[in-house]
Amino acid sequence: MLTPKSPTGEETGHVEEIHGRPGLGAKLKAHLRRFWWLHVIIFVVCTLILVLCLLVPHEKVIEKTG
Repeated sequence: MLTPKSPTGEETGHVEEIHGRPGLGAKLKAHLRRFWWLHVIIFVVCTLILVLCLLVPHEKVIEKTG
């Protein structure tokens, strides 16, 4: 974007904002601001499932050898 110039030809330092639909970044920020708690729950559930899937087979092997 070009910086608007004053009648004397100097730059004013103001940038015109384009109004319209919000960009992807603004939509993502709004989504995360609204649903952060849901993302935390999903992360915890996925972590628990992963840990359980990794530990349960090892417990069976330990029981057989011990």
